Amino acid sequence: MFNITTLQSAAEGQVGFRKSNHPYYALLPAAYKASASKFYVNTLSGIDFNVIEHSAYSSVEGINLVIGEKYKIMNNGGSPDFTNVGAADSNVGTKFVATGTTPTAWGSAILRLISCNEYIANIYNDEVANVLTQFINNSKEDLQSVDLLSNQSVIAGVSDVDNLVTKNSRFVGFLIEPHEGNNIKNVITKLSLLVSEAQSGLKVYLYSTAQKTALTSFTFAYTTPLSMQWKAVSDFIIKYDDTSTSDDVTYTGGVGQKYLLGYFEDDLTGSAVYIDWGDTLDNWSIYGKYMSVMPIEIPSADVDSVNIPGDLSDLAQYHSSETHGLGFTFTANCDYTNVLKTNIDMFSEAIQYAVGLRILEDAIASVSDGSHNPVKDSALPLWKDLVKEYRGKLYGGYINTGQEAQYQKGIIELLTADFSGIDPVCLKRSINEWTIGSLV
Repeated sequence: MFNITTLQSAAEGQVGFRKSNHPYYALLPAAYKASASKFYVNTLSGIDFNVIEHSAYSSVEGINLVIGEKYKIMNNGGSPDFTNVGAADSNVGTKFVATGTTPTAWGSAILRLISCNEYIANIYNDEVANVLTQFINNSKEDLQSVDLLSNQSVIAGVSDVDNLVTKNSRFVGFLIEPHEGNNIKNVITKLSLLVSEAQSGLKVYLYSTAQKTALTSFTFAYTTPLSMQWKAVSDFIIKYDDTSTSDDVTYTGGVGQKYLLGYFEDDLTGSAVYIDWGDTLDNWSIYGKYMSVMPIEIPSADVDSVNIPGDLSDLAQYHSSETHGLGFTFTANCDYTNVLKTNIDMFSEAIQYAVGLRILEDAIASVSDGSHNPVKDSALPLWKDLVKEYRGKLYGGYINTGQEAQYQKGIIELLTADFSGIDPVCLKRSINEWTIGSLV
């Protein structure tokens, strides 16, 4: 559906925390002090760093420290030593910002966490994911939310185990060309192998014409000769637009690239079993709308170590009629990452409320866990009222207008985005612009 890591990076700095005299604020990374949208979490009524202090877990004992967080030594039993991780000494009352993760000795010491960087980062990223997921879930009438194709095999037909391929130091496998589209992601889910001898470490590579070195590889442990075996794989992704960036300046990947999936025959023990590609045409009619697949064999003269050939102008010259014992299944789905990233700023208010709501819920939970004190106990009724209010504003709910309860849409339901660039196959109906909720 979407790459959450990419979108969490895009959302960084969209919503922040306004300047505060609380010591937590001074240690916050710059990304959480900035707000491109001018929405600040702690401008919401009832949300401040004092509440965050109640929400974040503060007692630390015998675990790795977090670099950049500030700690105070509360108990130094058992001769601890924290000087290698930023402390001037290991005395009770010493405060330090961690420069490493593993103290020389913990002893039976107890530290108190007196900053909240990790807590803020975790809840911010969690709530970005929650807001975007809710937005997509609200669009079920308009966007495809299930796989377009699930674990489809490109190989079909009966193999003749007596018909073995003669090795010749080639790179063999498949040439894959994803069809043009901004939102289709093809994910190779399994690889199959059918060869004459067991393999302890045959590497199967995935290349893109956007770069010389392999995108990824998988080491196939093949145990039963002349028997087709399947292995699940990850990170074997085929996309028409495979560009990505972490800083909006430097991009990697390419658009309209071709992919090579296969292995080097010199790495193969024994021989591959021949399967005629013509037997797979029935499967082609199922998956052909998403990508083209053809067997290839690249001669040794054009193979450059473990890199793809230098001349990529005519990969069709390497087409073959046999599959060289290799097969794969793939899943095609709609990927909305790019369109959500382009529109990430429109989610700012929703993220503000979602993070604020999470802080209040965590503060309430800390009381439920038995962590009582007069300040928390007196604030609890207010926190609960604010949770009810902010949840309604964010997700919608019924409001009593005096005579009867009326439903009021929440911030997420009222979001509108232009999805005219979405691939038609990812739309459940033909529209140029769709709206999740609208003011009436």
